[in-house]
Amino acid sequence: MSNPKRSINIHKGYHAHVYFDQETLDFASKLCKEAGDRFGLKVGRVHQKLVGPHAKWSCQITFSHKSFDEFIPWLDENRGGGCRF
Repeated sequence: MSNPKRSINIHKGYHAHVYFDQETLDFASKLCKEAGDRFGLKVGRVHQKLVGPHAKWSCQITFSHKSFDEFIPWLDENRGGGCRF
């Protein structure tokens, strides 16, 4: 069994899209708010419609290389089975 590939911090700025649907809306909203509060990140709107090229409802979280090493593992661990990024 191979280990999953870890994200590598090589850029100055990043953003992540948290994807959800009607059933996971409440969970995703809380997750995005907590990310903003915990890490001091800019959290966009929780879109309850398709926006741009995204095939699901989404919320964008913007972060820098300084937050990457703490935020990405936290997001991966706390996103649950219902939300994707």
